[in-house]
Amino acid sequence: MVIGRSSIADTDYANKVLQEKEADIRPCLACNQGCILGGNLIPAGTHGFKEEVQRLNQWYQRELKKYPIDVHMNEEAGPEKVKEMGADAVILAVGSSAVVPPIRGVESKCCMSCTEALDNVKPVGDKVVIVGGGLVGCEMALEYLQEGKKVTIVEALDHILSAGAPVSLQNVQMLKEAFEYDQAEILEAYEVAHSI
Repeated sequence: MVIGRSSIADTDYANKVLQEKEADIRPCLACNQGCILGGNLIPAGTHGFKEEVQRLNQWYQRELKKYPIDVHMNEEAGPEKVKEMGADAVILAVGSSAVVPPIRGVESKCCMSCTEALDNVKPVGDKVVIVGGGLVGCEMALEYLQEGKKVTIVEALDHILSAGAPVSLQNVQMLKEAFEYDQAEILEAYEVAHSI
């Protein structure tokens, strides 16, 4: 058994196995991102090939219950609420939100953000255009290709997977090979301002 990555994700891996506390081991995502995962964890785990993300979310929830941490769900943290809590410090860790470019027609019924698509807010048809060929867009494309949908990726930069934080070479190779195999249409260096 190889446990290199798992031991990086949880440095106490071996001790937890010896103590028969396997459920307490922080799951490794094998994401090649240096164990710095953040953002929208719940929608990120909706892909069929992202079960590790779902396990990590469950692990976080179990870990939170071990400590005296009050968790408030579906509440607005306005100034009065924060004063009531008597906090010495307020740390904003609200996750990320999608950037929607000013594309004519983006308000159309057939358009949605990546988070809306991942949360199944609206049904996605059999022909899908994904605007943005970063890691999120490419992973969505892979999921839709695996579902048998016809997928087109539109990227303004010269190459997909070239924006933002560097994506590991293994992930880039796997995605590009999958796109070639499943015959995804990829439009790079493409202007989308009048496309929708």
